[in-house]
Amino acid sequence: MHEAEEWLANLRQATFSPNNEQYGAVIKAYSRAGDIEGAKQCFARMEIEGVTAGIESYNEVIHACGFAGAATESAMEADTAAKEAKGWLVHMQERLVEPDLFTYNSVLKTCAKAGATAAEFQSWFATMYRDAITPDAI
Repeated sequence: MHEAEEWLANLRQATFSPNNEQYGAVIKAYSRAGDIEGAKQCFARMEIEGVTAGIESYNEVIHACGFAGAATESAMEADTAAKEAKGWLVHMQERLVEPDLFTYNSVLKTCAKAGATAAEFQSWFATMYRDAITPDAI
């Protein structure tokens, strides 16, 4: 991940402002490495620098929450990861970024690891249908 951060720093030093796609690539690298803190910090830097986050950047942070939840045997940590994923979903909707199937699947998988109830899943499915997204898997 250090190399990805270094790449962004080099872009800045060359007076080039990284955009959503470049930040998204670094956030994705953190996500795939299961480093949710790195993904969140990179996302925060992106916002501080005035770069508008797209759905891919949000999806990668939510996906990182799923990796964090799946990597633990602790019910408390899995629950924390699920709450964080749901919080990022709310954050993106507040910024008027519409969730897609990947977004909801990532949240659902994180909630499943945390032991979500059937009623919670039904609520999520209702939300997905309201947003014209058909669930395909969890």
